[in-house]
Amino acid sequence: LYIPDTHGHGFWAHKNTLFIYKCTEEYVPEFDSGISPLDKDMGYPWFFGNPKTNYNISEKDKSLPTFTEWKKQMGY
Repeated sequence: LYIPDTHGHGFWAHKNTLFIYKCTEEYVPEFDSGISPLDKDMGYPWFFGNPKTNYNISEKDKSLPTFTEWKKQMGY
């Protein structure tokens, strides 16, 4: 799957999944941005189904802003 570096993206990996991806440039954390996968306004249902499901979400992803907050940070 090719996703241009100007487009946002995300993925959900089922348990026992190995996911490898290639970046366009060397990773520079201070230029990284993202949108919280937990933002209910985005409308993705994978976290809103069974409340007993144990999701493994990285601390980085947990700390990301909502889409509304991200737009404000980016000046939109």
